[in-house]
Amino acid sequence: LHLWGGPGSDAEIERNLALCDSLRRTAAGYGMSLVIENVPCTKKEPLGYWQRLREMSDDIRFLFDTRFGAFHGQLDEIFNRPFFAEKRILHMHVSDFVGPAGDFTKLRPIPQPGQGIIDFKTFFARLTSVYHESITLESPAIFPDGRVDSETLNQSIEYIRRSMNQ
Repeated sequence: LHLWGGPGSDAEIERNLALCDSLRRTAAGYGMSLVIENVPCTKKEPLGYWQRLREMSDDIRFLFDTRFGAFHGQLDEIFNRPFFAEKRILHMHVSDFVGPAGDFTKLRPIPQPGQGIIDFKTFFARLTSVYHESITLESPAIFPDGRVDSETLNQSIEYIRRSMNQ
């Protein structure tokens, strides 16, 4: 779930946070977990909101997006918080970011891993000791005519594989 997102989106964060218990119960009623992504915001930063959500419920889980982590300068900070140790991060999105941090105009286009500022070798070296769940490559690879660029996708997946195994 994107509980906030983009410029001005967390201006009503108290209202959004107040909805979480109802959303969590609805998800649980369907045998699902409420998973909140660290999408960009302007009033605070995602990991601060995650901390508040963590304190609200033991059932809320998270999705960490590397591009958004870089956007907020939180690629190192994520390892200093309790989310991995508590097994609260259930999924990850992997893509790169061209920076600088906080620049909403740099969120698109989305670069493939290794084509931006994220040091994936270091990030994955830290990640593999604390995270054993799923990841998704979240970088588009589409030719102008709409065809999928399979070669670029395969190269990115191999880059991730190599980075994680070093």
